[in-house]
Amino acid sequence: MNIATFTPRDSSSEKLGKIEGTFEFTVVNEENDSIIHITDGAFRFKVPNVW
Repeated sequence: MNIATFTPRDSSSEKLGKIEGTFEFTVVNEENDSIIHITDGAFRFKVPNVW
């Protein structure tokens, strides 16, 4: 996982913060011998809290 942007909420303007980035992972199901590769995942969430 790579976090590209993390901005906390601005308590004076009440503007929500943001966290965004990319990820990749591999999932293996040994019961039916299958593998799934996620290579270009991305996420973006609004952050309602102040740290």
